[in-house]
Amino acid sequence: MAATRNDKTATIANPGMDVKKIFEAIKLAIDNKPFGYPIVVAGYPPHLREVVDMAIKENFDLSKHNIIGVVGGEGMSEGQRDLIVKQRDENGTLTRQGFSRCYSTYGASDLDVNLGYESDFEVELRKICHTNPQLAAELFDDKGSIPMIFHYDPLNYHIETNEEQHLIFTCTRNDRISPRVRYDLGDKGNVMANSDLLAILKKHGVTLKNMPRTNLPFVFVWGRGDSIVSYRGAIVAPENLGEAINRAGLNEKIAHYALFQYTENGKTFTEFMVEPKEGHDLPPNLLETLVDHMRDINPDFKKQFDECADPDGKPKLRLFEPGTSPMSVQRERYPQAKKKYIFFEKAGDEFTPDHKVLKGTVIH
Repeated sequence: MAATRNDKTATIANPGMDVKKIFEAIKLAIDNKPFGYPIVVAGYPPHLREVVDMAIKENFDLSKHNIIGVVGGEGMSEGQRDLIVKQRDENGTLTRQGFSRCYSTYGASDLDVNLGYESDFEVELRKICHTNPQLAAELFDDKGSIPMIFHYDPLNYHIETNEEQHLIFTCTRNDRISPRVRYDLGDKGNVMANSDLLAILKKHGVTLKNMPRTNLPFVFVWGRGDSIVSYRGAIVAPENLGEAINRAGLNEKIAHYALFQYTENGKTFTEFMVEPKEGHDLPPNLLETLVDHMRDINPDFKKQFDECADPDGKPKLRLFEPGTSPMSVQRERYPQAKKKYIFFEKAGDEFTPDHKVLKGTVIH
């Protein structure tokens, strides 16, 4: 979808989830509108990343134009955001082409498409939490991984949590034919008042460039049970692996990544599945590098990893040739489906039926 801001006539295109068509719609909007005209492009995070990669490959500089990404349907790591939004170094030199900005929205088809929204404040706060573990620990009750952060309107939905830390939604509007009352989406999360969050920032001496423009409360979303894995009891999200790749400076070299778990002889094994881009070599110490960054990102993972005396209990790396990973197979067979970041061994599964016959080199 491409559109303008609310004070101008809108141009809307609906190219679907075909990356080539999304790119063509962007170019068409650029050709038919004045320079600097705002264009909003909505989609899944990996699809928008592919649009940017396609533009770079064709030497089409998206950075010259006012393009704003809006993503939903799945969580987005800050590493993913950095692959969508143009990047500059400390001297202001452009280091990667991309969109002007990119924001996430939080919603569900059985509630509302838009339950929560990101602004520049949430984006900046989330990035700072990755470099300030003390702040993150207090904001998120020391849960390890950093959630998506949104503000929401309590006049639309009252949000609370139950004993399992699931978000519970009650519709507070009167325009619903079938309103939800204490509805459990299955998403793990928490809520926090605007004033409480700002007080925590002040306590830690954190001042942001982008402050909230409203006093709306915040909702933290870790996702559903099928969007995380348990490593010896520690919650590990694909975003943790994505952030580790980002910190290792390998975003431009890796096409796909995912978590993979299987059970054998009563033991559960965890693997990082990684597929490089064509023509890119990855460092020989990749597993060690990823684990080191994961330990910094997720304190619960660090504790369980450090306490694990069994070598089989340590995560392994499964490295694929370009185009051969389950992630690539899924993208080729179902280009319009949401990208999978977690795979479990399951008999009859078209992607990971048996770890023993799964392609890729396993590195311990």
